Amino acid sequence: MCFVNECDWSPMVNEEADIKACGCTKCDECHAVIEYGDSMHTIYQQESEECLQCRDGWCECEGDCCECSDPDFGETFDYVRCEQCDKFLKAVEAAEIEAGCGPHEARPMLSMMVEDINNGGREEARKYFKKAKAMFPELVASGYLGGLWRKMF
Repeated sequence: MCFVNECDWSPMVNEEADIKACGCTKCDECHAVIEYGDSMHTIYQQESEECLQCRDGWCECEGDCCECSDPDFGETFDYVRCEQCDKFLKAVEAAEIEAGCGPHEARPMLSMMVEDINNGGREEARKYFKKAKAMFPELVASGYLGGLWRKMF
């Protein structure tokens, strides 16, 4: 189906990490609680590497160093997904690349997995679930795929 991912800005800073949860948080995809110590994937995006006020000459800083009391790096975006959604999205990506989609159109937009896959219809979704079962059988055993299907349809 090749996903169309459009946004209002492009990040100059993009930091991704696989970490253990330090406290209870919710997955931005399936909205399940990620418990303390569970694995999760995080993404932090920032519009600019440098202070926009300094870059555009809107401040009183002198020289190349930002001295602003409240630097403005533009838009920011924080994102967290559970280990199960991370695996499922890897399966979606693999299925889309096999179908001929490019790497930048092989996944739904961040935080839109359930909605984007639901909008593609049941037949398209079955392709992703079949791929996830083959790549990550533990998603079936844990009940994740069944719960996700019910959430989508």
